[in-house]
Amino acid sequence: AGVLFLLLLNIWLSKGAEVPQNYREDLMLKHLPDGRVLGHFEHRTTWNVDPVLLAAPNQVRHFGLFPRSLAQLIGHYDIQELHLTLTRGKWRTSSWGYSPVSSPPGAEFWVWFLPDTQNIDYQWKGVVNGVSGLMCASLNSIDSSSTYQPPLSFRPEGALLGNVSSTLLRYSALPREAVCTENLTPWTKLLPCGQNAGLGSLYVATRLYDSDYHSMGLHVKPVCMDSECNHVRTELHQTLTVVFRPERKEQKIFWSLRSLFTTKLRSHCPLVDESKIFVDITGIELSEMKLSPLPSEIIHNFLYGQDTEIAVFDIANLTAQSNLDVSCEWKVPFIPEMKTLPLLHVQRYITGSGLERGGIVTEIS
Repeated sequence: AGVLFLLLLNIWLSKGAEVPQNYREDLMLKHLPDGRVLGHFEHRTTWNVDPVLLAAPNQVRHFGLFPRSLAQLIGHYDIQELHLTLTRGKWRTSSWGYSPVSSPPGAEFWVWFLPDTQNIDYQWKGVVNGVSGLMCASLNSIDSSSTYQPPLSFRPEGALLGNVSSTLLRYSALPREAVCTENLTPWTKLLPCGQNAGLGSLYVATRLYDSDYHSMGLHVKPVCMDSECNHVRTELHQTLTVVFRPERKEQKIFWSLRSLFTTKLRSHCPLVDESKIFVDITGIELSEMKLSPLPSEIIHNFLYGQDTEIAVFDIANLTAQSNLDVSCEWKVPFIPEMKTLPLLHVQRYITGSGLERGGIVTEIS
């Protein structure tokens, strides 16, 4: 009853808000060349409020689907863009191909401030402490010695709100930051339906953190509302990438939502505008694999320099009485194969020991 009340309250708030909003979520499932299964979640909440308006006091009173705690932090510290990734494990580019979202092990955090921001170092310190508390992370260990202003990299990813100057950028990384369920819980609370419904209900911590790779991201940026970009709005983009080892019987791979996440998809989020599950079946013959249930449609795209074939499952109309458990069963033994090698692979590691014999090796291939 409590969960239903909160969902109805959120619906009422979003319908009664003065500014339009939109929420989309999707999950991409893909076989990796070595037989593992990649699951990549994306949640996008767009809010028709300019970040400049957020920075003005008492200008925004209705938040609706957009997390109020995050919106107030963005406005208070004059933030144009905010990017945070928390990663456990190493993405193996040479074996898995390119990652959906680039992120190093540990924590990576960078912020672009609005052009008229005063005393950026002071604002940066406040943002670090605020996001540290919001995400239950140890970002408050970031200080001036671990903060940088990259002159060329980490360019703004959203709409430009004035001249781009590296003086407005602050970047830091904590490679030894431990990522655990304490970070997942506050991250899911930023979703309109949390872990109660929709794709968020698949976030079972014990299963996610038992995977070979796990990375979650929090990205806030301004996006254009029209082709001329005369008006902008704020977008919250949350990502979660996880790599599983599926079940194998006689080298035949089998996986399903239940086997990967220990639960089926029981209902859709009532606040969602679009909710879909994608399964990448590029280069796979139907005689080699059985996909159940049958997808809503199959689409063809050109991504990363190659033609891709995607099976689509629309879950926007899923009810509690119609559980969905997408499954894939290989009829023939799976043979590991890297069909498309990365065009560029860079790897860096430490060699030797001590100041005399130690060093850092960078390999580019």
